[in-house]
Amino acid sequence: MEPNVQAEQKAFNDAIRGWGARSFRELQREIFRLRIGVSGDASASMKWASYMKYGSVDKLSYKFERYMVFVHKGVGKGWPISRVRANAGAWSAAASGKRRVPKPWFNNVIEKQLQELADTAAKHKAEIAARRLMIK
Repeated sequence: MEPNVQAEQKAFNDAIRGWGARSFRELQREIFRLRIGVSGDASASMKWASYMKYGSVDKLSYKFERYMVFVHKGVGKGWPISRVRANAGAWSAAASGKRRVPKPWFNNVIEKQLQELADTAAKHKAEIAARRLMIK
């Protein structure tokens, strides 16, 4: 049986893009769950893309508004990171007078899905490498 490297490469690209789309939807769900942004602009402005090099997806990119990084860290005007760290134990729904609360929306979602990405990449790349090593 003739190894079909191109079919394996397409399957890999499709699997990685599928992971990117699923992660993107999970990120949007987390944004809505944490009620980040005014009238949905945080989620609406978010985009993702995949980039190819030598016929293989080698990078996924998530783009979002700059303020989303500040929301993730809980920092802003008058709230430097040192102030957030100093009051880390005081953050709760019942904390009175606290207007800035870190809302970690990105790292948690990606960390949960990272093992799936690693397994997918290892499986497909190992198959492609094995097929290329065979004598034709």
